[in-house]
Amino acid sequence: MIKKMIPLVIAGALLLSVLTCGTQTTGSNSPATETGAPDTTAGASPAPTGSTVTSGPPFIEQVSAQVDIPAAGSGAAIAACPAGSLLVSGGFSTGENVRIDKSMPTSAGWSVEGQNTGVDAQPLLAYAYCLHNVPGAAKIVSVDYTMRANETYDGAFAYCQSGDLITGGGYAINVDGMEVYNSGPLLVENGQNGWNIMAQKNGNEELVLSIYAVCLSGSGLTNKRIFPESSGGDAGDSLVNCPPGTLLVAGGYDGTGTHINRISPSDASAWEVSSRDGDETMSHVICLNLP
Repeated sequence: MIKKMIPLVIAGALLLSVLTCGTQTTGSNSPATETGAPDTTAGASPAPTGSTVTSGPPFIEQVSAQVDIPAAGSGAAIAACPAGSLLVSGGFSTGENVRIDKSMPTSAGWSVEGQNTGVDAQPLLAYAYCLHNVPGAAKIVSVDYTMRANETYDGAFAYCQSGDLITGGGYAINVDGMEVYNSGPLLVENGQNGWNIMAQKNGNEELVLSIYAVCLSGSGLTNKRIFPESSGGDAGDSLVNCPPGTLLVAGGYDGTGTHINRISPSDASAWEVSSRDGDETMSHVICLNLP
């Protein structure tokens, strides 16, 4: 497992940071850095349900785990947050011939699984984004939704309880005939506070789609959700930033064949998405407001 940290330096303000392949502290738009070697084991230690608040500033730590998926094979990786931190979101990175069947929070960390449809082995990285020095707890809400037999495109939501903040989300499918093309936070309209998953499937059979939301309670923070009308990137790529005075905690995407969905390695304020279908690629972000 790779851990990275980026120091936070905002005087008189609450600081938060994020985990990427290893321990990374991301605050005030600091770039992510990585240290250590990839962890090729699929297991991980249990994630804490509550946080330990110390005298240090709040931050997000990024942790990652990596496996290699053989040609025409499958693979899974779990990135685990360290004790005393809160798992608030996650992401993944792999080759464009890998279909991501699972990107979701678990009691062990952020779990990612993929199917390699190509002829060459591909690395698969799972990212966990872990919040330190903030009171409260991170809750996982899950919903199993049956896609109807006569529907090619369908989806559903997982909602946080009133008073909780949506900080991340994901999904799990277990069949070859389905692919997720939208994974992201809900709009703020009508008090919606949760995560949205949309998928497409082949055939007329009913298939089950599992939706997950990560909900932060008791933190005293607020968030901002950004849904840009354009990605600002090249075809197939999207990069969306959180504004100054906020901290990027999670992101999502709208695009077929998404194989990169993570905090940018070079800019901790930007969520990076890369998909096969360049005409539809778009990313959505959640930013925590710093007091």
